[in-house]
Amino acid sequence: MKRRLICIMAAVLSAIFALTAASGCKEKKGHQNLSKDEKGVYYTDSDGNKVYKVVMMDHGVALTSDTFKYRDEVMEKINEKLLKDLGYKVDIDVEIYSDDTFADKLATKLSDGDQLDLVRQVNRDNLTSYVSQGIAKKITSYVNASAEMKASLPEKIFDEVTYNGEIYAIPLDKLPLNTAIFVRGDLVKKAGLTSLDTIADWETFFQKVIAGGTEYLNSRLSTFPLMGSFSSLEEMFYNAYSEHAGNFMSGGSIRPKYFDAGYKQFVLKMREWIKNEYIDDKGIFNFNEFGCNTTLSNQVTAAIASGIYLLEFGALRSVEKTHKEWEITSFLPVASPSGSYRSDGLMGEFMFVPYSAKSAGVAVELMNWMLYNKENYMLVRCGIEGKTYVVGDDNSIDIPEAEKTNKVTAVSDLIGKLMIGTSVEYNMGYPASDCPDGAKKAYADSLAVSSDKLYVDPLVYVSDKLSDSERSVLASADKNAAIVVQNLLTRNKDGSFKIADGDFDATWNKMVSDYSAVSVYDKLTAEYNKLFS
Repeated sequence: MKRRLICIMAAVLSAIFALTAASGCKEKKGHQNLSKDEKGVYYTDSDGNKVYKVVMMDHGVALTSDTFKYRDEVMEKINEKLLKDLGYKVDIDVEIYSDDTFADKLATKLSDGDQLDLVRQVNRDNLTSYVSQGIAKKITSYVNASAEMKASLPEKIFDEVTYNGEIYAIPLDKLPLNTAIFVRGDLVKKAGLTSLDTIADWETFFQKVIAGGTEYLNSRLSTFPLMGSFSSLEEMFYNAYSEHAGNFMSGGSIRPKYFDAGYKQFVLKMREWIKNEYIDDKGIFNFNEFGCNTTLSNQVTAAIASGIYLLEFGALRSVEKTHKEWEITSFLPVASPSGSYRSDGLMGEFMFVPYSAKSAGVAVELMNWMLYNKENYMLVRCGIEGKTYVVGDDNSIDIPEAEKTNKVTAVSDLIGKLMIGTSVEYNMGYPASDCPDGAKKAYADSLAVSSDKLYVDPLVYVSDKLSDSERSVLASADKNAAIVVQNLLTRNKDGSFKIADGDFDATWNKMVSDYSAVSVYDKLTAEYNKLFS
């Protein structure tokens, strides 16, 4: 999708400039008499108030209705609050397109010169192409004027949307930690444990499950206390052996994680767990999150390492509904000795202002007004408390019972979508009313991790500086090293390891010696030092 989007954008870029110049102040029907100031285009209402016209574009499932029972009433409340806080009102169009049509729709709107003021993009890698092709506008001055945004987001998150000293997007923060282990709470209690926060805690639990036999896992198949992909296990346990889990700085240079002594310790621990039958060497490299519900429901395992959303939105939801007695709960990754966690960046998604924007100033100001103020956010997201939504004792969001029908099951069915943009903190802090308890715990525990406890891989900030050929060199080197790691964790049919214990160190050292992307890391280091000098 990324390459396809880049090609489409390259093809229409020249048309954008030409059509924008030719169209001048052309507006959509119904708004031919728009005026313009430094914030955007507007008309005035009967009271003489400015009403800015704003067009936004979002990913998602298109709403099935054009009319919503309380949309106008909620929009009136929003405009009352905006007039009080910012001195103007807004007239917003939100266009929603599915992921498979989003790129084409975006390209068409840009080539037609249509007004488009703010776009939410879920693929963070696309921002580089938007910037290089002139599709995304600089918004540094708007962001610097957004006090709430600057105060609420970690300072370093803006580095992920900065190019040559200019900010090109509003970063949307994500959950600090996005991996969890979902485990049968009844078995944790049975093992006499209250928490699973350390390697030792997990090993105690694994030993109890294995020793307990069918009292814990009653399956005719081979059982393992823990299942999950190798990448999920890495997210969960690598922290325990390193203060810089991932690529890291050493002697002023960025170095691959394979050069980290802590990563070697982690791999040795996984080898030990395979030997002790805590995890399955074949399963960790062929794990399928979409089918993991059967392994849990068939009592093949007691716990699943996965993405944090798997219990609420993924395959485990069906198990949770069927087996309430299992009390599925969650535990976050094991922390480093100092209490830190690895992170692949602070930004999850972003919103950018396209070249064809006519109300860029208002669009950014609206996000600053909405995303970082709880009252404003809840008004835009959920509407009027007591009328379009209710908040449960556990902070879960539901619609009033009187509004529920077969076709009305969520707040969006009552008010539609009034703006784009999501805030992880508010969304996860106010989950849906039917969100499983184990998922609520995972979100709450993740939100409790402050940004200063996250170790962000330095490549997050500079990997986009590589050429295609350099990216290929890096990918090839990583692939070759990953194959060695997989071989170190693979057993033969007789249970012996493919690479014997006595050959582990020699194999590891050769992998490090053969790593072929060191020159690429020299460039990444130079770019990193340039960015943070």
